[in-house]
Amino acid sequence: MEVVFSEKAQTQLETILKYFCKRNYSTTYSERLYDKILQKLSMIDHDVIIGVATHRKNVYRLRVENYVIEYRLDPGSLEVLAIFDVRRNVRANRFGL
Repeated sequence: MEVVFSEKAQTQLETILKYFCKRNYSTTYSERLYDKILQKLSMIDHDVIIGVATHRKNVYRLRVENYVIEYRLDPGSLEVLAIFDVRRNVRANRFGL
């Protein structure tokens, strides 16, 4: 199954990874987090139920460390819609996803 990042999700992921590179003066954590995210997404190809269904059709949420990945399943592909920090006020950002 092909994994496609929306423009918004791509920007969010880049922002997260750059933040940790700058904060830690190293790329180690960012690389580890990125690998974990891709590993979790690749598991969806085998077992769709690992995500939690949302109120929107074919949209699921999956947690990786302190981040939630929101994705949509389409025939033959998985589109990552958003990646956000669960420590933030999700309710305030709910309609921006």
